[in-house]
Amino acid sequence: MPTLRHIAREGRTYVLGVTSCLRAADLPAGLPGRAGLYGDAEDWLSRGNTAIVGPEGEILAGPLTGEEGVLYAEIDTGRARVARQQFDPVGHYSRSDVFRLVIDTAPRPAVTRIPGATG
Repeated sequence: MPTLRHIAREGRTYVLGVTSCLRAADLPAGLPGRAGLYGDAEDWLSRGNTAIVGPEGEILAGPLTGEEGVLYAEIDTGRARVARQQFDPVGHYSRSDVFRLVIDTAPRPAVTRIPGATG
């Protein structure tokens, strides 16, 4: 969940995090090693954790964990637009004393052998 919230805040956008919900019983019976690897039929392999997150990192719906279902949330595209206008993508990164962009357009070989290197 923290990753979804971070992505939403950083991009100032809505994020839909969809994760499968899967039990051992959902695997094909003929899967080699199924019983030994995945335990009891009711054991969870993936508990889900589906969620909808808003552009400021707030959870709008979910998380839906350990059950099948559908999440709904009302999305206001204007709100995402306003949030993106408050975001300064070049702000603290635009320090020419620390960062600079150098573009080298000279052709380079795809493979270079370094003398004395092993491997």
